[in-house]
Amino acid sequence: MNIPMQWQEIFSKKIVEDFFWISLRYGTASLVALFLSAAFARLTTKEVLGQYYFILSLVAFLSVFSLPGLNTAALRSVARGGSGAVRQAVKLSFLGSFVAMPILIGYGLHLLQVGQGPFSVGLACLFLGLFYPFLYASNTWPVYYEGKLLFLPVSMRGALSTLAVAALMYGALTMGLDAFGLSCLWFFSNAIFSWFFFWRVSLKESQEKENEIMIDIPYGLGLSLQKFIINLIDNLPIFVVAYWVGYEAVAHYQIAIGFLVAILGFLTLFGSLTLPRIFSPQRSRLRDTLAQHVIVGIMSALGYLFLVEVFFQILYGNEYGESYQIAKALAVLPILLSTRIFCTNVFIAAKKSTALIMGYVTALALSLSGLLFFLSSLSFKD
Repeated sequence: MNIPMQWQEIFSKKIVEDFFWISLRYGTASLVALFLSAAFARLTTKEVLGQYYFILSLVAFLSVFSLPGLNTAALRSVARGGSGAVRQAVKLSFLGSFVAMPILIGYGLHLLQVGQGPFSVGLACLFLGLFYPFLYASNTWPVYYEGKLLFLPVSMRGALSTLAVAALMYGALTMGLDAFGLSCLWFFSNAIFSWFFFWRVSLKESQEKENEIMIDIPYGLGLSLQKFIINLIDNLPIFVVAYWVGYEAVAHYQIAIGFLVAILGFLTLFGSLTLPRIFSPQRSRLRDTLAQHVIVGIMSALGYLFLVEVFFQILYGNEYGESYQIAKALAVLPILLSTRIFCTNVFIAAKKSTALIMGYVTALALSLSGLLFFLSSLSFKD
């Protein structure tokens, strides 16, 4: 059967192979995340679950100071044949993370002294703040492989570390650890794996032929600001719900978007697969890349709906019935998210960060206004 040349370019052997490995990596991560969320729902209270997600969201929100845009800047350098980019990015990220330390420590001390929040949340913020530079700086290590279009090493390392951390978390849940213990175990176990993988990458970089292409720091800072806005969009609803309604509502919210987060992570990783081709001098045509994202978005939406209808109540039971209704209403979002990722990558490659930031700020204002209006209309508002 003759396949049109355009479709051969869209689904080339290399793209399908890379897509398989990236699917294996995130498929493992998605299954583990769903398993852990079900374990949380059944082995701990909604209050503890909500506190745990709040801590994770707060720490992730402050990751802007680790300059996450440097990951993309390093990817750009690696894709162009440069060496040493990962070490440059990790060093700057580590130094920038020190800015987040007093913020997180101060907030933790505030909660502990004033007593307005749960003790476990305040203690977690204080303890994680003391070690904050070690939590995020090393997560640039996959760039070394992705920039060379080597997705197998990243997939295998990511899958193995995910399974190991999940086993630790499940054991902690059966032991009845509170939000402080669970959040610290999550961050430190992931950090240990990340630093080990970075150490391995740094050895490889030191052995390569010297061809240092300095990462574009202003470019990385612009992307960091853009990612801060995205991070704010992702985490602000949790802060608002926790303040306005309570930690149990945070648990319901997180369970409702659990399947969507799994799909979004998969789409984001697929976007990282196409991003090096956009940066490369021999990049694919944008029309073909857009077609890939649209097709993957449609397939993801169908897969998402199937997962929600078949597995939601099996995993979480009737106790999270409200979350189930919300999850069904979100079925169209994977298509929109996949298209958004494509557009974001195009703007990133064109260095149009200002336009992206303005778009995200507008989206944040609209979504926050809608969320506040919805919460203010609820009958259970305190």
